[in-house]
Amino acid sequence: MPISPRRYWNRRSILLALLFVGGVGQVMGWTAVESLSTPGPMNTGHEELKCTDCHSPERGTLRQQIQGSLDHWRGLRDDIVYVGTRPVESTPCLACHDRPTDRHPIYRFREPRFAEAREEIGADQCLSCHGEHSGVRVTQEQGFCQTCHDGLEMKNDPIDVPHVDLIAKNNWTSCLTCHDFHGNHIYDVPLRMGDAFTESDVAAYLRGEQVLYSEERKHSARTSLP
Repeated sequence: MPISPRRYWNRRSILLALLFVGGVGQVMGWTAVESLSTPGPMNTGHEELKCTDCHSPERGTLRQQIQGSLDHWRGLRDDIVYVGTRPVESTPCLACHDRPTDRHPIYRFREPRFAEAREEIGADQCLSCHGEHSGVRVTQEQGFCQTCHDGLEMKNDPIDVPHVDLIAKNNWTSCLTCHDFHGNHIYDVPLRMGDAFTESDVAAYLRGEQVLYSEERKHSARTSLP
Protein backbone atom coordinates (compact mmCIF):
# COMPACT_ATOMS: atom_id res chain seq x y z
CA MET A 1 0.00 0.00 0.00
CA PRO A 2 1.51 3.40 -0.93
CA ILE A 3 2.35 5.81 1.88
CA SER A 4 0.31 9.01 1.96
CA PRO A 5 2.22 12.28 1.44
CA ARG A 6 1.44 13.40 4.99
CA ARG A 7 2.76 10.18 6.58
CA TYR A 8 5.78 10.33 4.27
CA TRP A 9 6.71 13.85 5.37
CA ASN A 10 6.04 13.02 9.04
CA ARG A 11 8.40 10.07 8.83
CA ARG A 12 10.92 12.11 6.91
CA SER A 13 10.80 14.89 9.54
CA ILE A 14 11.31 12.39 12.34
CA LEU A 15 14.23 10.81 10.49
CA LEU A 16 15.85 14.19 9.84
CA ALA A 17 15.37 15.16 13.49
CA LEU A 18 17.00 11.93 14.66
CA LEU A 19 19.90 12.41 12.28
CA PHE A 20 20.30 16.00 13.50
CA VAL A 21 20.26 14.98 17.17
CA GLY A 22 22.67 12.15 16.49
CA GLY A 23 25.00 14.40 14.52
CA VAL A 24 24.99 17.11 17.16
CA GLY A 25 25.51 14.50 19.84
CA GLN A 26 28.48 13.05 18.02
CA VAL A 27 30.06 16.45 17.48
CA MET A 28 29.49 17.50 21.08
CA GLY A 29 30.68 14.14 22.33
CA TRP A 30 33.81 14.27 20.20
CA THR A 31 34.47 17.82 21.43
CA ALA A 32 34.11 16.75 25.06
CA VAL A 33 36.36 13.72 24.58
CA GLU A 34 38.94 15.77 22.68
CA SER A 35 39.01 18.46 25.37
CA LEU A 36 39.53 15.85 28.07
CA SER A 37 42.00 13.63 26.24
CA THR A 38 44.35 16.36 24.94
CA PRO A 39 43.91 19.30 27.34
CA GLY A 40 47.55 20.40 27.57
CA PRO A 41 49.99 20.39 30.52
CA MET A 42 48.82 21.17 34.03
CA ASN A 43 49.67 24.59 35.41
CA THR A 44 52.51 25.19 37.85
CA GLY A 45 51.80 23.37 41.12
CA HIS A 46 48.88 21.37 39.74
CA GLU A 47 50.84 18.46 38.30
CA GLU A 48 49.43 15.96 40.82
CA LEU A 49 45.77 16.91 40.39
CA LYS A 50 43.29 14.41 38.98
CA CYS A 51 40.76 15.34 36.30
CA THR A 52 37.90 14.78 38.74
CA ASP A 53 39.37 17.30 41.20
CA CYS A 54 38.16 20.08 38.89
CA HIS A 55 35.81 18.49 36.34
CA SER A 56 32.41 17.30 37.58
CA PRO A 57 30.15 15.15 35.37
CA GLU A 58 26.92 16.62 34.05
CA ARG A 59 23.77 15.09 35.46
CA GLY A 60 21.77 12.56 33.46
CA THR A 61 22.64 10.09 30.75
CA LEU A 62 24.30 11.08 27.49
CA ARG A 63 20.94 10.95 25.72
CA GLN A 64 19.36 13.17 28.38
CA GLN A 65 22.28 15.60 28.17
CA ILE A 66 21.96 15.88 24.40
CA GLN A 67 18.18 16.29 24.63
CA GLY A 68 18.51 18.90 27.38
CA SER A 69 21.14 20.81 25.41
CA LEU A 70 18.93 20.84 22.32
CA ASP A 71 15.90 21.93 24.36
CA HIS A 72 17.91 24.86 25.75
CA TRP A 73 19.08 25.78 22.24
CA ARG A 74 15.47 25.67 21.01
CA GLY A 75 14.33 27.86 23.93
CA LEU A 76 12.30 25.08 25.58
CA ARG A 77 14.22 25.21 28.87
CA ASP A 78 16.04 27.99 30.71
CA ASP A 79 18.91 26.11 32.34
CA ILE A 80 21.89 24.99 30.27
CA VAL A 81 22.65 21.28 30.05
CA TYR A 82 26.17 20.31 29.05
CA VAL A 83 27.39 17.12 27.43
CA GLY A 84 29.95 15.11 29.38
CA THR A 85 31.28 17.43 32.09
CA ARG A 86 30.22 20.80 33.41
CA PRO A 87 32.43 23.88 32.88
CA VAL A 88 35.03 24.40 35.60
CA GLU A 89 34.12 27.27 37.93
CA SER A 90 36.05 28.90 40.78
CA THR A 91 34.64 26.66 43.52
CA PRO A 92 37.23 23.87 43.20
CA CYS A 93 40.01 26.50 42.97
CA LEU A 94 38.91 28.13 46.23
CA ALA A 95 38.66 24.75 47.93
CA CYS A 96 42.47 24.76 47.92
CA HIS A 97 43.40 28.44 47.56
CA ASP A 98 40.85 30.49 49.52
CA ARG A 99 42.71 32.79 51.93
CA PRO A 100 41.34 35.33 54.44
CA THR A 101 44.16 37.79 53.65
CA ASP A 102 43.77 37.77 49.86
CA ARG A 103 44.23 41.34 48.56
CA HIS A 104 42.33 40.62 45.35
CA PRO A 105 39.68 38.01 46.16
CA ILE A 106 37.42 37.26 43.22
CA TYR A 107 34.25 38.04 45.19
CA ARG A 108 35.37 41.69 45.41
CA PHE A 109 35.14 42.02 41.64
CA ARG A 110 31.46 41.07 41.67
CA GLU A 111 30.62 44.53 43.01
CA PRO A 112 28.92 46.88 40.50
CA ARG A 113 31.91 49.26 40.45
CA PHE A 114 34.07 46.54 38.90
CA ALA A 115 31.80 45.89 35.93
CA GLU A 116 34.53 47.10 33.56
CA ALA A 117 37.07 44.70 35.07
CA ARG A 118 34.65 41.81 34.67
CA GLU A 119 34.08 42.80 31.06
CA GLU A 120 37.76 43.25 30.19
CA ILE A 121 39.58 40.51 32.08
CA GLY A 122 36.87 38.46 33.83
CA ALA A 123 38.39 39.31 37.22
CA ASP A 124 35.60 37.54 39.12
CA GLN A 125 36.73 34.10 37.95
CA CYS A 126 39.97 32.33 38.90
CA LEU A 127 40.41 30.83 35.43
CA SER A 128 40.43 34.29 33.85
CA CYS A 129 43.97 34.79 35.13
CA HIS A 130 44.96 31.19 35.79
CA GLY A 131 43.69 29.39 32.70
CA GLU A 132 44.37 25.72 33.29
CA HIS A 133 46.18 23.27 30.98
CA SER A 134 48.54 25.95 29.71
CA GLY A 135 51.55 24.82 31.75
CA VAL A 136 52.14 28.24 33.32
CA ARG A 137 51.34 30.06 36.55
CA VAL A 138 49.38 33.04 35.12
CA THR A 139 47.79 33.32 31.69
CA GLN A 140 46.78 36.98 31.92
CA GLU A 141 48.90 39.65 30.25
CA GLN A 142 51.40 41.35 32.56
CA GLY A 143 49.84 44.84 32.44
CA PHE A 144 46.36 43.83 33.61
CA CYS A 145 46.57 46.15 36.67
CA GLN A 146 45.60 49.06 34.41
CA THR A 147 42.02 47.81 34.22
CA CYS A 148 41.28 48.96 37.79
CA HIS A 149 44.11 51.35 38.71
CA ASP A 150 44.28 53.69 35.73
CA GLY A 151 43.07 56.63 37.84
CA LEU A 152 45.20 55.86 40.88
CA GLU A 153 46.27 58.82 43.04
CA MET A 154 48.41 58.54 46.17
CA LYS A 155 49.25 61.04 48.90
CA ASN A 156 52.69 60.73 50.50
CA ASP A 157 53.75 58.14 47.96
CA PRO A 158 56.64 56.23 49.62
CA ILE A 159 58.38 54.99 46.47
CA ASP A 160 61.23 56.97 44.89
CA VAL A 161 59.53 56.94 41.48
CA PRO A 162 55.95 58.09 42.23
CA HIS A 163 53.08 55.94 41.03
CA VAL A 164 51.59 58.91 39.17
CA ASP A 165 54.77 59.11 37.07
CA LEU A 166 54.64 55.41 36.26
CA ILE A 167 50.98 55.74 35.29
CA ALA A 168 51.69 58.82 33.18
CA LYS A 169 54.25 56.75 31.26
CA ASN A 170 51.70 53.91 30.94
CA ASN A 171 54.20 51.65 32.64
CA TRP A 172 51.80 48.98 33.85
CA THR A 173 54.21 46.09 33.41
CA SER A 174 56.19 47.40 36.40
CA CYS A 175 53.38 46.86 38.95
CA LEU A 176 54.22 43.26 39.75
CA THR A 177 57.92 44.04 40.10
CA CYS A 178 57.00 45.38 43.55
CA HIS A 179 53.52 44.11 44.35
CA ASP A 180 52.52 40.51 45.06
CA PHE A 181 49.02 40.47 43.55
CA HIS A 182 47.32 38.21 46.12
CA GLY A 183 49.61 39.31 48.95
CA ASN A 184 50.31 35.79 50.19
CA HIS A 185 54.10 35.87 50.07
CA ILE A 186 55.95 37.16 53.13
CA TYR A 187 58.45 39.77 51.97
CA ASP A 188 59.19 43.49 52.25
CA VAL A 189 57.82 45.59 49.40
CA PRO A 190 60.72 47.67 47.97
CA LEU A 191 60.60 51.45 48.28
CA ARG A 192 63.16 52.04 45.53
CA MET A 193 62.62 51.01 41.94
CA GLY A 194 66.26 49.98 41.83
CA ASP A 195 65.50 47.28 44.44
CA ALA A 196 62.45 45.92 42.60
CA PHE A 197 62.41 42.77 40.53
CA THR A 198 62.92 43.18 36.82
CA GLU A 199 60.03 42.85 34.39
CA SER A 200 61.74 39.84 32.83
CA ASP A 201 61.84 38.21 36.30
CA VAL A 202 58.12 38.80 36.63
CA ALA A 203 57.47 37.37 33.17
CA ALA A 204 59.43 34.24 34.08
CA TYR A 205 57.48 33.95 37.34
CA LEU A 206 54.16 34.21 35.53
CA ARG A 207 55.30 31.46 33.18
CA GLY A 208 56.03 29.30 36.21
CA GLU A 209 59.78 29.17 35.57
CA GLN A 210 60.93 30.56 38.94
CA VAL A 211 59.82 31.60 42.42
CA LEU A 212 59.82 35.37 42.80
CA TYR A 213 58.60 37.21 45.87
CA SER A 214 59.44 34.70 48.59
CA GLU A 215 59.35 31.01 49.49
CA GLU A 216 57.57 31.97 52.73
CA ARG A 217 53.79 32.24 52.57
CA LYS A 218 51.09 33.39 54.96
CA HIS A 219 48.84 30.50 53.93
CA SER A 220 49.76 27.31 52.13
CA ALA A 221 47.46 25.79 49.54
CA ARG A 222 45.63 22.70 50.70
CA THR A 223 47.12 19.51 49.33
CA SER A 224 43.76 17.78 48.99
CA LEU A 225 40.13 18.79 48.56
CA PRO A 226 38.12 19.02 51.81
